[in-house]
Amino acid sequence: MVTCSRVLTCVYYLTKEWTPDMGGALVDLEAHPEEGEASWQELERRAAAAGADEQPGARPPKHPAQRRRGRVLVPHFNTAVFFRVPHWHAVTPLTTDRPR
Repeated sequence: MVTCSRVLTCVYYLTKEWTPDMGGALVDLEAHPEEGEASWQELERRAAAAGADEQPGARPPKHPAQRRRGRVLVPHFNTAVFFRVPHWHAVTPLTTDRPR
C-alpha cells in the first residue's frame, strides 16, 4: 500500500548570473534539443575539458537513457522548471567552484 508519492517535481533557480559554461544545467532526457542548442554530450565534453572529472560527484550518470540527447535547461535567476515524476533527467557536471 502506497500512502504518499510524488507526481510533480519543481526546481527553482535562485543563483544570479549563471552561464552555460558553469555546468549545473538540467537535461530533460525525454525531450529533443531545440535548434542550435548544445547536446548533453557536448556539455559533457566541455566539462571534461575544464577538469570537472576531478570534482567529487562530477562524473555523468551511466544509465543508457542518459547517454542520448536531451533538452538542456541552463539555470536562470528566479525561474522554475516543473516536470512529472518519473521522468528521465540529469544535471551537467559543475565546472566552477561558485556555489549555486
